[in-house]
Amino acid sequence: MAGYSRPLPVIGNLHILTSLPHRSLHNLAKNYGGIMSVWLGNIPSVVVSSPRAAELFLKTQDTIFACRPKNQASEYLSYSTTGMAFTEYALRSEEVRSLVWSVKKAAEAREVVDVSKKV
Repeated sequence: MAGYSRPLPVIGNLHILTSLPHRSLHNLAKNYGGIMSVWLGNIPSVVVSSPRAAELFLKTQDTIFACRPKNQASEYLSYSTTGMAFTEYALRSEEVRSLVWSVKKAAEAREVVDVSKKV
């Protein structure tokens, strides 16, 4: 892993990952910094290992980076990307908290809740 390794056709940078990919990425981060671009197969990916950068990605700019790329496999595996693993946008924690709170209040009042409508 010493030195820059160009992505290869089809496999990208997968050839530089060992059987413990988290350690390989950690070693790369020591050389190249807390934010890196790698190709996992033919998919460009951003690896973030710095706590400050992770906070920026996951809290401040979460709506931009929460989307997952659409592909044909996700269309078939999760009924047109409606499953949690392939969803396009992750809800913000405030929205989730609000949803849970409203469902809890309705349950305490013994009201019927149409969760699909609320979501």
